[in-house]
Amino acid sequence: MRRGFLINAAVLLIIIPLLLLAAVYEGVSSGIMKAQSQNILLTRDTFAVSTLEQDFQNALDLSLKRAYISLTDYVIQNGLLTTENASYALKTLMMTGTIGGIPQPDMANVTLEEWFNNLVSYLTSQGLKVYPSNFTAFESHIKLVVAPLDSFHLVALARIDNITIIDASGRIMYNGSVPESGYAYSVISVTGFEDPFLPASLNGLYTRVIQPCSIPYPGPLYGYYEVNNVTELALGWCYLGVNATGTYNGQTVYYPTILNRFERVSYATYIARQQVYTSMALWAQRELGINTTLPVGLITFLVPSDTADPTLLGALTSLGITLPANYDSLSYYLLNCALVGGSYCISGSTVNSEYPSFKLDNVTKLLVFNTTG
Repeated sequence: MRRGFLINAAVLLIIIPLLLLAAVYEGVSSGIMKAQSQNILLTRDTFAVSTLEQDFQNALDLSLKRAYISLTDYVIQNGLLTTENASYALKTLMMTGTIGGIPQPDMANVTLEEWFNNLVSYLTSQGLKVYPSNFTAFESHIKLVVAPLDSFHLVALARIDNITIIDASGRIMYNGSVPESGYAYSVISVTGFEDPFLPASLNGLYTRVIQPCSIPYPGPLYGYYEVNNVTELALGWCYLGVNATGTYNGQTVYYPTILNRFERVSYATYIARQQVYTSMALWAQRELGINTTLPVGLITFLVPSDTADPTLLGALTSLGITLPANYDSLSYYLLNCALVGGSYCISGSTVNSEYPSFKLDNVTKLLVFNTTG
């Protein structure tokens, strides 16, 4: 009896620590597995939320660049916009890849609609759901503005309001805006791109690539051009950035932004849109923390003569375009005056005897040369 009791006691003394050890191991193991599971879930959740903003930014960059190219090609092939404004046309291209409801081939697979659908598919594969879950509903949650940033740059600012991501259990992982504050934005330079206004106005017979002049923003900061030396302006086919509106002695000239150069509308509509684009530019500059007001007017000069620009003269002649005797060489006004007439005509006078066809109004003379003489 005593011997059996001792054996049983010894067995219990051995088994109990083993059982406790097993229980502790099981608890620790379960805790580790639970922690690992939670960590995997947390990593997945964090990945889905933290990369959403960057992914949205990348989509914005790509869609804006492609939309600008697409709109340029569209206008050159089909003519300047007469109903939709250029800002809205770029927005619809970025969103759905369409102009006037017609899909544009250049926008295939790079629209925000395509990005959103891919996002929903990806989150679904991760066991997550996003609301809104279809693009039709999503469109009312996104604010997208395309505006001039300055004379040579366009900017798209966008944000997604009230987006919700939940996991399979219904737990809300994210509810808010993307980005959480402010706007995601993308900026593109129009330098090096074809100016849509010239070939669209002259049936593709004449074109220019947008390149800044050596003094891109004439004025007190960058300096002025010499009246006696206008060769670069008359023959250089370059572009100047100026303030959207210039005034001298009661005369006002409204200089087109890059967006205005995609359009042909009545003069009153042109001025109204130009002022809207200017206001949009000011808002965009402030949103991006730019406290100095940047110029948004974009101009180039046309000098139709055998010596200065025979190609331009040939294009005008072949289209039967007759210029008024006192036309202004400012491209947007010269062509609109010749093709549409009326309010677009701005009187100009010869700037330099070497190039008698290089004519400017007093407002532009003041902006470029700091003189009206």
